[in-house]
Order: sequence, then structure tokens, then C-alpha cells
Amino acid sequence: MDELEKENSERIAQLKSWINIYQDNQNKSRALAVLGERQYLAIKYVEFRSNKGGEQ
Repeated sequence: MDELEKENSERIAQLKSWINIYQDNQNKSRALAVLGERQYLAIKYVEFRSNKGGEQ
């Protein structure tokens, strides 16, 4: 029984570390998506402003 419990606790620890890695990657992906969207909007705003300035 002790050997089985040890094996199970090792498996649980491995799964927990995989879950943490997965969640960390998800958070990084979300952060990159938000940054990418903000950067895109900033570029579009600058383009809009420069086009508006060019027409005057």
C-alpha cells in the first residue's frame, strides 16, 4: 500500500506541475494577445492621425 501511495503522490505532483505550466502558458498567450491588440490600435491611431494631418 505504501508503494502505491508513493506512486500516486508522484503522479499527482507531476500532473500539478503540468497544470501550472499549462496555465502559465495560457496567461502568457492572453497577455500577448492583449498587447498585440493594443499595439495594433496604437498603429491604426497613428496612421489615422498622420493621414488626417496630410489632408490639411
